[in-house]
Amino acid sequence: MEYGPHSLGGRSVIGDPRSQKMQSVMNLKIKYRESFRPFAPAVKADKVSDWFEIDRRSPYMLLVAPVKEDKRLAMTEEQQQKFIPPFVEDLEATSAIGITEPGAGSDHQGYYDSADIDFKTTAVRDGDHYILNGTKRYISNGCMAKLYFIVARTDPSLPLSEGGSVFVVPSDTPGFRNGFFHEKSSQRLATNGTFHLEDCRVPAENLLVGEGMLAELRSKYMPGSKSEAAATVLGVGRAAYEYAMNYAKNRTQGGKPLVELQSVALMLGTMARMLDSARLHIWHAAWLADQKDPNAAAKGLLAKVSASETAFECCRLASEILGGAAIMYEHPVEKYLRDATSFLHSDGTNQLCLLRAVKALSTKKTDGIYGF
Repeated sequence: MEYGPHSLGGRSVIGDPRSQKMQSVMNLKIKYRESFRPFAPAVKADKVSDWFEIDRRSPYMLLVAPVKEDKRLAMTEEQQQKFIPPFVEDLEATSAIGITEPGAGSDHQGYYDSADIDFKTTAVRDGDHYILNGTKRYISNGCMAKLYFIVARTDPSLPLSEGGSVFVVPSDTPGFRNGFFHEKSSQRLATNGTFHLEDCRVPAENLLVGEGMLAELRSKYMPGSKSEAAATVLGVGRAAYEYAMNYAKNRTQGGKPLVELQSVALMLGTMARMLDSARLHIWHAAWLADQKDPNAAAKGLLAKVSASETAFECCRLASEILGGAAIMYEHPVEKYLRDATSFLHSDGTNQLCLLRAVKALSTKKTDGIYGF
């Protein structure tokens, strides 16, 4: 066991002495989570409630669950039977995607797609197994997930888009070693961990799609990924707006409620405008993904930027409206602002998202944008 910013052995569930307060804030975040599901493909299965559980506990699993009418199956029938039923039955199970590494953050997103990127995790064929070695960092659900989708290079001489492969790796696979949780100033109830693959023997049958198929997996099976990311972000901005509106109605200064002061009303109006605009942007991008529009990936990237910048600005304006009260723990706005700050860089930095979007829109090609 490594003892990093937060070791697995000594970390509380919340990781913060104000756990009760933080839980109430998280409940608000859940309440205000936006959804693009009305525009997502209908998921067909024998037990619809089971697939809902997959979606609720781990969005990544839905990406490989059967969408029968869409014919988009990343997992084979055998893989689905092997991994999905146990995952559904285990109420504590979560999954994680292992891509980011100490030397490869933005570089794995494909804008700079060259063989010399510092992406070190490899997978070497050894009979009917692959031997995986490498370290993954900042992974959502890392060190607590029970099922991982690990990206490794099966051919390090090629760019990641051509030599990258994805493996399904249960956490109890020999050679999989948990490291530590990272301490964070925001999104504190969402864990990010570092873990290691040390001569990790993974059955060849756990390979998704095929060797070197990372680009296809990201583009073909995950066209709405950025739209979903944008949807999860916008709710924090909405929560900040509604809290600030209620505060402005009930707080009196200068002989009148704050909401009647023009400076405050202008900020609330700006927040309402930005939220509606970003929400429509998300819905449009998700709809394009459903229609298999070639511009869906680029529009999803733009929607993520729009949603994260809107959330951040709404939280900043809410802080202005609350004034000195905004930094007090008895108000959730300080938590909203910390979380919104992280959205500007999570799921791809906004700058990189814009560069990737413009690259696709200017060339009318989506082959260099792969999915998320």
